[in-house]
Amino acid sequence: MSGTHHPCCCKAKYFETGLSLRGYLGLSYIDSQGQVIPITEEEFATFIPVIAAAFPDGFTIYDANGGYYDSVLQKTVVEKSKVLEIVVGKEGVKKSISDFALLMDTYTTKFHQSGQFWTKNNCQFHSS
Repeated sequence: MSGTHHPCCCKAKYFETGLSLRGYLGLSYIDSQGQVIPITEEEFATFIPVIAAAFPDGFTIYDANGGYYDSVLQKTVVEKSKVLEIVVGKEGVKKSISDFALLMDTYTTKFHQSGQFWTKNNCQFHSS
């Protein structure tokens, strides 16, 4: 096989420079009595149209587990979570960052989150 290429590899000659935005969305919250309340899949599904409206070119959501130390409860809370990832090209990066920050704020408010965590990283991507 030396010297041969898979047919689809020949199409991916160029990569664009862009930005990967990744938000970590907790699937529980602590109520006023200190109880951990889960966010159901059905409740989370109500947020997907909000994501799609903000990023109609596409997004990826995958399941994860996360944790944090709650200083009020004085214990580590481990919870199911979702990771939301969006990749954007160079054009409109500032608006995409602003839209993503607003989206994270909306999630934090809608689902009673005590905080939020998200990242932005430079990336190379190819789409066809």
